[in-house]
Amino acid sequence: MLTLITFSFIFSVLLSFHKNSEIFTPSKFYFLFLFVYFFDIFVSPQIFAVYIIYLVYIFLGVLLILIEQKLIGNFKFHIDILRNLKKPTLLNPNPIFISLLFLTLIPLLSQLYMISLAGGLQAYFISMKLRVISWSGLGYIYIFRDFLPIINLFFFIVLLMFKFKGKKIWTIIYIIHLILTLSIGGMTGSRSAMLNTIVFNIVAFHFITKEVRKRSILFFSISLLILSAILYNARQQVSFDDGSLNLLNKDFSLVDSLKERSTSIYGIIPLIIIYKKEYKNFNYGSTYLTTITNYIPKFIWPSKPSSSGILLTKFYYGGLYEGSTNFSTGFITEGIMNFGYVLGPFIGSFFFITLCFFVLIFYRSLKRDLIKHINNPDYVLDLKRILRLIFLIIILVQIPASSTIAESNNIGFNFIKQLVFYLFIEFFVYQLIHFKYKF
Repeated sequence: MLTLITFSFIFSVLLSFHKNSEIFTPSKFYFLFLFVYFFDIFVSPQIFAVYIIYLVYIFLGVLLILIEQKLIGNFKFHIDILRNLKKPTLLNPNPIFISLLFLTLIPLLSQLYMISLAGGLQAYFISMKLRVISWSGLGYIYIFRDFLPIINLFFFIVLLMFKFKGKKIWTIIYIIHLILTLSIGGMTGSRSAMLNTIVFNIVAFHFITKEVRKRSILFFSISLLILSAILYNARQQVSFDDGSLNLLNKDFSLVDSLKERSTSIYGIIPLIIIYKKEYKNFNYGSTYLTTITNYIPKFIWPSKPSSSGILLTKFYYGGLYEGSTNFSTGFITEGIMNFGYVLGPFIGSFFFITLCFFVLIFYRSLKRDLIKHINNPDYVLDLKRILRLIFLIIILVQIPASSTIAESNNIGFNFIKQLVFYLFIEFFVYQLIHFKYKF
């Protein structure tokens, strides 16, 4: 069985590059996630059901490759058009970038308020270890911190797409803004808050300015994996002893951090739970509704539906559940939890395929605009639309891959949140200030 899995995985990865040489497409991220978050399947014995589901994941990845080929072809050819496009001149950069700095006050003040509620910086860092409990009911406050990466990404895309006076100064200011974004991302207690910001920047640079070589991407990927392992272990080391805050205990070991296995079994754990213990209290779609109900504060609706991750964790721990941490499900496990062991995987797979089509629609829209431009010299690109499409592609490219380990709640909630934040920036910059440029 392992031989079949290994051969199928390698074949699928090679097929992905054969059909579409562009490196940043959903299928490339998909197989990266299947390798990283399910790596233990290649080195440790697993129950038979895990092997079967992993083969299903690979099969769905092949479907994603074929859908990519149908909808966007070889996207590298089309994105080269954008890279080679003569950069237009932004006529009013100062008010635009100043407005972005003004909007940065929203997540910054949100973070400061969170620290104040915790009772100071030391108490805040301690609360990060049990943030699921400590920050329960505060979602309507800390959600505004997530505005910062969106502002930072918009800032970076505008820097890359346009030329203007004073670009060097604003580039320096952007670097400071990036450091602030990464710092506050680290204070959320989530590794993805920091890592996604780095990935967003790499993909934006790749699409707009210059192709990032595969060798560089391999280096960045390994570096991010190492950083992820270190951040996870470091987060567990925060302590408050003898009246002082210790971010790293004296027994913290960098080597042990790199040996930490939580990443390599992250996608396998929910499958083992659901197939080793019989899940009977099926939810019949209610976990998918939490994408919307998550926006309703608990003090308004205390008994609102729980996400699949919370339900799976309660199912696993039973009466010992404390709520300090929750598993994440992936679309197969969540499908089973809602519709049973026979119908559930099919519903989950349908959810996945729908996501793939949704993401690739934006790729195709960008492709069509660029083809019109190259085929018809009189066709003038709407750069506001191009900027919007690039932004959406960057935040969506990982979505099919994330669905293998994440719950629908996180996928839908995060996308809606990011979209709303982006539309707010568009209104602020395009309508109130106006975005003036010329070719």
